[in-house]
Amino acid sequence: MAFYNWRKSKPVPEHLNICVITRKIPTIGFLIPIVKGLLQQGHRVGLIAQTESDINQWLLPEGLKIQAIKTTGLHRREVQERVLSAFRALHREDPFDVVHSMDSAGQLIGSLKKELGVSMVYDIDATHLNHLYSIVGLSQDTLRSFFKTSFLLGTRFLYNFIRYDRKLLNTADALFVHSANQRVAMERYFLYPDRRIFSIPYGLQIEDLSKREKSGELLSKLKLPTGSQIVVTSTDMMEFAELKNLIRAFEHVAVKKNNARMIIIGNGPLFKQVEFEVLNRALGKRVVFAGEVPAHQLTDYVCLADVFVNLSSRTSVAEQSLIEAMAQEKVVIASEVSAVSSVITHRSDGFLIRPADYESLAELMFDVFNGQIDSEKMGK
Repeated sequence: MAFYNWRKSKPVPEHLNICVITRKIPTIGFLIPIVKGLLQQGHRVGLIAQTESDINQWLLPEGLKIQAIKTTGLHRREVQERVLSAFRALHREDPFDVVHSMDSAGQLIGSLKKELGVSMVYDIDATHLNHLYSIVGLSQDTLRSFFKTSFLLGTRFLYNFIRYDRKLLNTADALFVHSANQRVAMERYFLYPDRRIFSIPYGLQIEDLSKREKSGELLSKLKLPTGSQIVVTSTDMMEFAELKNLIRAFEHVAVKKNNARMIIIGNGPLFKQVEFEVLNRALGKRVVFAGEVPAHQLTDYVCLADVFVNLSSRTSVAEQSLIEAMAQEKVVIASEVSAVSSVITHRSDGFLIRPADYESLAELMFDVFNGQIDSEKMGK
């Protein structure tokens, strides 16, 4: 553990006690194999999850200590205070050595790391870097859009860096990133030392990569007619603009294809806004909100897809739903400005588009439904 250095005189224990802090359990499906590995090596792992879901449905590994807390509707500072309170309770029972916060919820713990005697590690999603990628992804190929995007990038970067990211990074002993672009950006623009940045190839909770057939039972459960041509997307509903463009593109397809349907997997703070957008475009009978889906059930939903779309600029290269879709030989469409672009070759493994280009997205989905794109060859 190269980052375990909060006090140079303190030796690194043979077996660490590690606390993982995450916004909600469904977003960390890729962390479960790492947690299992740490437990098998004799380390102890505790999890603080900001979720209102039934934690028993996520098939968490035996030996993992978990504390679920409700943070819905709370402001950033209130969330951090509640997480700190939960952490102190666990820390008193069995003191932690390392804290790994998947988002900014652990910042108060980081500011007290010397008092608490822990090393503090953040995931890249704790910063606002991916919000900047989202702005780039929504730009268009016009001079007006270029100036608008440049202005937004500069102002949002300065605002977020001065108000949030600089303070958070000052509490970090290390930062975990998922791609080379993220590493360069953190060192060059956020001025974070490269020696404290670690590129982490997260694991995946996928036990069976064999191809499956569509589940008729699941189709019935979701009230989707047989013969439907289906778009599936997975989202945490943290960014509205990207989802809006997907819904807008699907509307163009639905007008021409009566059997077109879309399944939206996930939940989040912008659910009501997304739902309103769907209803406002008269797509209420064409779009199914599946909600949060446990990791072990995700493959069944992905298998229903004729095309899988994820336009989030915050998507990790180890996003489980994306890997599931590729394993099931589905046509995958992703954002060209996300970390996924490092593992998908455009028009070979899938398609990479700018999230703002909803017309191209609609055209791609329409071509898949019409058989103009060889889905089997693309998927393989």
